[in-house]
Amino acid sequence: SQDDLREAASVAYLERCARLEQKVADHQEDLVDLRDRWHNLRETDASAEERLDHLEERLERFEAEVRSQLEGVVRDRSEEMRADFAAELRAELLGDLRAEAEAARARAEASEEI
Repeated sequence: SQDDLREAASVAYLERCARLEQKVADHQEDLVDLRDRWHNLRETDASAEERLDHLEERLERFEAEVRSQLEGVVRDRSEEMRADFAAELRAELLGDLRAEAEAARARAEASEEI
């Protein structure tokens, strides 16, 4: 009968509406979950940026410290090399002076003999 058909159509329509409402609720839950994930990802990204900035600052300080230490080592080594060179030069000059003094003494002794 017509009433039975209408009743069945109404029940089918209401069931379809209930399924659609459930799908909407599921999608809304998914949307809330996606928003939470997006928020967490943004927080994680900001935290990673902060850590990266902190690491870059530490690296810059470390590089400055290493550079300073190397400059000190180079400076100390340069001073050592200068001192070594001066000592070698002094010894060489003293050797030359002694040799010249010996030669002058030998010449003086030779001229006295004459």
